[in-house]
Amino acid sequence: MSVSNLENLQPKRTALDDWESIIYILCWLGTFGWNSDTRPSGSVADLNIASWDGNNVMKIANSKRDHMDSSRNFTGITKGFNPNIPDIRRLAKVVEGLRAVLIDNHSHPDLRGAMIIPDSFPEENDSDEEADQYEFKMRPDPFVERAAHWESISERLLAKLEIYAQGAKKLL
Repeated sequence: MSVSNLENLQPKRTALDDWESIIYILCWLGTFGWNSDTRPSGSVADLNIASWDGNNVMKIANSKRDHMDSSRNFTGITKGFNPNIPDIRRLAKVVEGLRAVLIDNHSHPDLRGAMIIPDSFPEENDSDEEADQYEFKMRPDPFVERAAHWESISERLLAKLEIYAQGAKKLL
């Protein structure tokens, strides 16, 4: 389930919620496989993706925000993919590419990332008095901001998926 749906952020679902959910499903399949022959043998609790499961939707949403926020964080999920699944690195490349289009590849900074972060901080050399006067502002939530651009982002996601489909056809 998408972060927006978990946090009930926007009144209207968009196709981006579906794209985000597809990424999560592919990550789950890459980690746990699609049948008992491809299930991992180790402890599931030790995997980063284990934090996407449970009863606390806010914990799940926070974990997904953290993993989706940067490609570096997201590789913590894809490195946990089950190496016993044939061609699993190809699936990792697909989900990393889709995540990059959904989360990173935007010209406006309010659309990038997955975390709600401060817009700026007081300067290190500010006096205590200046720091006390600092107006702390949070930047807009990128999941909410992206929803307004769902059509163009969806088009880019579909184009990326078509590139991967063409590559897969060459392998068959």
